Amino acid sequence: MKIESRRRTFARVIAYLLDVTLAVMCAMVLLKLWILPRYHGAGLQVLRSAQVSGFRLSAEVLVNLSEGQRIALFKLIGAFQWVIMSTIFLYFFLSETLAGGSSLGKRVFRLRIVNVQSAEPISIFRTCMRSAISTTCLTLFFPFLFVNFLIGLFRRDRRCLHDLIAHSWVIRY
Repeated sequence: MKIESRRRTFARVIAYLLDVTLAVMCAMVLLKLWILPRYHGAGLQVLRSAQVSGFRLSAEVLVNLSEGQRIALFKLIGAFQWVIMSTIFLYFFLSETLAGGSSLGKRVFRLRIVNVQSAEPISIFRTCMRSAISTTCLTLFFPFLFVNFLIGLFRRDRRCLHDLIAHSWVIRY
């Protein structure tokens, strides 16, 4: 493997980690300040009462909850997952669409996403598809995240699964 290829792979991984960190921080602020207090007070109350009594949230604790408390808790967990997933998707989709193929993490390392054939920024549809695949691998099917990036490690052009499907390529500018 050439040194430039290793550097680009390392930069791409660090840029991805930086982007995911920024997206999750945005999601946590959104959850803490707006969504959880406004819409999921009952679920938060169940968590607080479990903490006060010294219980860890386990199957034993769930069995002892009333039906309404269980529903409130599961709605809270669902909202948490939905907000995290949506925020990560929107972060990647909007930043890569509006900034000409570069998210904040990619800009730090001077990386950009382009179309394989034309070397122009990819279309909105392809950006949406690329972001959806990457977000799904990260949030729902975490083992596929490693498969996604392993494909890129073993390919000569370093394109991951979401790049192959979206006909995109990450380049240094």
